[in-house]
Parts: sequence; structure tokens; C-alpha cells
Amino acid sequence: MKLINPENIPLSQLKLAWDYSTEGNIEFDWTLIEEICDASGIEVSEFHDERGDDVCGLVHQWYAEHLAHGGEKDPVMEEIILQAKIEESLK
Repeated sequence: MKLINPENIPLSQLKLAWDYSTEGNIEFDWTLIEEICDASGIEVSEFHDERGDDVCGLVHQWYAEHLAHGGEKDPVMEEIILQAKIEESLK
């Protein structure tokens, strides 16, 4: 999937945060996901499911592009990546 960041929205505007009241779910600004989906020709409804895997993939791709263009590391995203690696190693 090719993402188009319509106005070069910085990753920081996504406002990634842990929501520990929901067993560690991740909170973020859905408006930005919708803008990127619209610009990329992707149906945003694909990302509004309970699994969250698809939207995590989109955010991960956005983060990779952010870093590739000299963006700073995001502590929440780094923790997400670390946890995913740990979970994968335990399978």
C-alpha cells in the first residue's frame, strides 16, 4: 500500500499515546488517519475494525517513512515496535 501524506503531516500530530484504562490500547487522532486514507485512495472503513492490525500497519508504514525522511523517533511508536517483536519471538 502506498501512503500519501497530503500535507506532510508530522507524525507528532497523530498524538500517539497509551490508554492504560483499556488494557494498554493505543490512542491516536483518527482524523489524520482519515486524511491519509482519503489522499491515498484507501477506504478508511478498512481500518475501523476491532482487530486494529490494519491501522497499526498503516501507522507503522507512516512511521518508517517519517524516520526515513529524518524524523525523530517517537517513544510510543518505539515501544509498540518493541512489544510486537517480543510477542513475535514468543510464538
